[in-house]
Amino acid sequence: MEGNKERAETLLQRDWKTDIKKAEQIAKESGSEAVNNQYLRKAKFNGGKNFAIEFIGEVGFYAGIYGKNHFRLIEIAVKKSEQGKGYGKKLLQRIAYQCRKRGIHKITLRTRKNESAKDFYKKYGGKITGTIDDDYEMEIKI
Repeated sequence: MEGNKERAETLLQRDWKTDIKKAEQIAKESGSEAVNNQYLRKAKFNGGKNFAIEFIGEVGFYAGIYGKNHFRLIEIAVKKSEQGKGYGKKLLQRIAYQCRKRGIHKITLRTRKNESAKDFYKKYGGKITGTIDDDYEMEIKI
């Protein structure tokens, strides 16, 4: 019985490595900073069982951590060749759906002041709640 538990943990770890590799490739092709700063690996390590990552095929993904009363969006990325086709909106809708299932009604995130991502989040109800260095702290009520 103990051997089965170890095997299951190994499979989960292998799946996680596959997910991270896939996410990093998409992030790289999206122009995201997630690859350079290893946000995804840090989020997984710090988030543990509350960490979430979900893909739309090979086109895009989101990653974040479920908190007690909010979802902390770590990264949302869509390949540059696929941007402007509604995939970002679909990912945001998927996050909102998963949050509502858990009784969570707020997404929090941080984005650079000079990035167009701020406008994307504002389009879907995002509000700037503060600034930290060169970043906007934002939230989206769902």
